[in-house]
Amino acid sequence: MKYYKILLVSIIVFSFTSSNAQVVTNEKDKRFYIGLGTSLTSYFGEDFGGRYSFRSFFNTSDSYRSGNSYYSDPAFGVFPLNLQMTTGYKISESVSTELEASFIWHARGYLNNPDFQSGQLSNNRTYIDRNDYSSMVAVPIFLNMKFHPFGDYNNSVFLKTGIGAKYVSESMDRVRKVYEDGYFFNTYTSEYLLNKNSGSKWMSGTRLGMGYLIGFDNGLVSETDITYSLFFNHAKISGDPLAINTSGKLSMISLSTRVYFRF
Repeated sequence: MKYYKILLVSIIVFSFTSSNAQVVTNEKDKRFYIGLGTSLTSYFGEDFGGRYSFRSFFNTSDSYRSGNSYYSDPAFGVFPLNLQMTTGYKISESVSTELEASFIWHARGYLNNPDFQSGQLSNNRTYIDRNDYSSMVAVPIFLNMKFHPFGDYNNSVFLKTGIGAKYVSESMDRVRKVYEDGYFFNTYTSEYLLNKNSGSKWMSGTRLGMGYLIGFDNGLVSETDITYSLFFNHAKISGDPLAINTSGKLSMISLSTRVYFRF
């Protein structure tokens, strides 16, 4: 009887350890992964960085356009917004490669120099023209290599480097504000759109980063990293109102978090 008890316990222990080993083996065999992420992002340096750095709006007055008229209302939001999609392949426990695409949107660019110009209209009216409502959309695409220096894919520090390209589109409005004297010394104002400046281009770039990855037995992977990306504008135009034309380099730093599913 004692022999049968020992045999039964041995079978249970062997089955449990074999099952765990199989789970670990299966997870290690899953080399492809795909996932989504987001990040806190800020551009810096030159005209583009000054215009599209990290900004937050909560109950602050800011102008916006409706049709051809301008108004001033509270603004809400955090810009730029950055959404990411990544797919990759784990070459070994130490090396993986991935393709990463992002969608970046900044709807509240800050203008250091709105280029104010004033003049006189008929009926004793004056006007001031300015640049306003600057916004941009960017779609960077990177081919990355990730290195796990301690040779363990799960629960490890990693280094990342990549090369890629970015599509950038920017627009800006030229606005006229008209001042007109009314009765009892009141001044009435109106604003309207004069024209819109817009442009787009592709830029090549590179990036460096580091982060920490956590792998789970259910096939999920979570990671957090900080990256520095640099894009080069080879068609710089001095004196243009658009920052994508006057900036020779677009520098960006991002603190990102992502979730992957391995298969």
